[in-house]
Amino acid sequence: MKEKDIWKKRRLIVSPAFQWSIVLKITLFTIVVSALFGWFSFYFLWKSSISQGNLTQVEMLYQPGLWIGWAGCMLLCIFIVSLILLKITHRIAGQMYRFEKALDAEICGERFSPVHTRKDDYFHEFEADLNRYLNKEN
Repeated sequence: MKEKDIWKKRRLIVSPAFQWSIVLKITLFTIVVSALFGWFSFYFLWKSSISQGNLTQVEMLYQPGLWIGWAGCMLLCIFIVSLILLKITHRIAGQMYRFEKALDAEICGERFSPVHTRKDDYFHEFEADLNRYLNKEN
């Protein structure tokens, strides 16, 4: 198989248990922070409007257009955060998957070509150590 054909078989979810756990935890954190921000904004604006006696601001808070826009922005932020997290976790899990396959091939006695990572990936130091191990002379 050619080196360029290897990259065509990429999957976004390489290690579902690892990737989904991180993505779901951080997405849940984003939802909680957004909900708290929305609640505190509503509460403090409502409290200041009541204390000033400005009932038009209180009526404005109960209009659905305000909350629909806020919910849309929150959903967009959650979607963007999830995509970024998938990309970051793929950079970690993808490398670990490739390192695992190289070590499995070495344990089974097969000759495995050196592992190469992209410049934006993590674990370049481990890649160098692994390749040095795979290229050792027995």
